[in-house]
Amino acid sequence: MRIHLSILAVGALCVAVTAQTTYQRWDMHPGQTSFTSRGNIGTGTGQIFQGVHASTNRGVLGTQRGSSTSCAIGRVNTITQDQNCSTREKFGWIVRGGTDSGGPGTGAGAILGTITGLSLPNSANTGACAWSLTSTLAPTARIKVPVTRMYGYGLSLGPSPKWTADGQSIHASRSADFAAANTHRVHGAASQEDQGWQIVGAATAASNPSQKRSWRLSIDGADVAVMKLRCDGRQGYGGSYPASSTPSTALAWDAQLNGGSGSGGAATVAIVGASRSTGSPMPPYLAQGNCLFLNGPFLFLFGPAASASGVGVVPLLPLIPATAAGAGTFHLQAALGLASGVKMTNSQSVTP
Repeated sequence: MRIHLSILAVGALCVAVTAQTTYQRWDMHPGQTSFTSRGNIGTGTGQIFQGVHASTNRGVLGTQRGSSTSCAIGRVNTITQDQNCSTREKFGWIVRGGTDSGGPGTGAGAILGTITGLSLPNSANTGACAWSLTSTLAPTARIKVPVTRMYGYGLSLGPSPKWTADGQSIHASRSADFAAANTHRVHGAASQEDQGWQIVGAATAASNPSQKRSWRLSIDGADVAVMKLRCDGRQGYGGSYPASSTPSTALAWDAQLNGGSGSGGAATVAIVGASRSTGSPMPPYLAQGNCLFLNGPFLFLFGPAASASGVGVVPLLPLIPATAAGAGTFHLQAALGLASGVKMTNSQSVTP
């Protein structure tokens, strides 16, 4: 592990896209860095993944097409570091299907898509640099991902024979299980699933690196709507899994919606269902986003109108109590109400 440095933003545009396209981001990290790491890859080669687990998420980056939802990655983002910036490390993106228990599959048949031939930016600095990098795919090259099954997305890292003096790594946040006082903590319950993954070298199975980390890896969908559950203002793991569920700790829950600039001023609503479904199509004249991934009966919670950029926040208390220990699993989805119809987000399940 290495401590991260100041971050330099770089847009790595793989191919041209139309200016009208808007992208909404989905990720599982809380937006802070605890450390930078290659997992257990060390000096060799390997792949680092953020898991999108079926137990938690459905319809991520999805748009309803007829009677079903199609989910696709249109843009990828990472905060990555090179210990010696003057040596341009080569890397790529990879998306693999898998299972919640086993992580991303290791065989060629598990690969859903790749972006290859990438290199870190040029630099004369012989010290460490951190880069914020984005790669955008053409509409015809977007990577289709499962609607209700697990997959992982992340980076393929090349060999780093001089690690830790030189080599590429990825920023990450650690779990509160391992650092209760760390402000970069991402969740607190030891029983919760570990959704950070790695494939080390030619391993025939994926594994979890230490500290139940969330990697600073993000995926964007084109002209979609996304929802993130948040707990005490933290997104990603911080919302999926609370920092604490003890009776002495008040948990402030909300759902953050983002439908892009075309959803400015939209009505916002969080929908709570009795259970999850594989996806029920919305009426074609009504829906602009996902199918509905919840079974009734339903509870509707309304929030303030979305901002000009299409971001809205719906408070979830008192539905999810501030002292939520043992309260069960909640299944939520959200919607943005527009004059032209309803834009549905992904669904998310949370066990406080």
